[in-house]
Amino acid sequence: MSSKPLPPGSSQRRRLLGAGAACATLGPFASRAAAYPARPVTIVVPFAAGGPADGLVRAIAEDLRRRLGQPFVPDFRTGAAGSIGAGAVAKAPPDGYTLLFSISDTLVNNVALYRHLPYDPRRDFAFITQVGSLPLVLATHGRSVYVIRPRRPSTDFETAD
Repeated sequence: MSSKPLPPGSSQRRRLLGAGAACATLGPFASRAAAYPARPVTIVVPFAAGGPADGLVRAIAEDLRRRLGQPFVPDFRTGAAGSIGAGAVAKAPPDGYTLLFSISDTLVNNVALYRHLPYDPRRDFAFITQVGSLPLVLATHGRSVYVIRPRRPSTDFETAD
């Protein structure tokens, strides 16, 4: 490998100078990101307090508080199939201090169900992570004439005696 200086105007020299300028420009942002969070963070939950999401969001908020040193505060904003809470997050400053804790219905199904939403899921949100999965069950009255045996629920339908 040669140690000769790159000639002025060469494409390699321009790329190296551009990379150096990019690093210098991004430096202040990197130091600002390291300080996050510098104040409490709000976690908007578009469901009622006391419901299935409540315990989980509070546990996550406490873990984040312990790890990052700032409070993460659940804010329950119910209504309109999650659109009220999601709309509040979409209108919040894009600084990372307002998070949305929701299920995919709020961001996927509502687009197909409602003509006018206070948010656009593609434009207004940056997805962080999947927190869990939602177990759904099919149930009937305990004295129903149909029973599902637990060995193979999808194939073991039979009538009760």
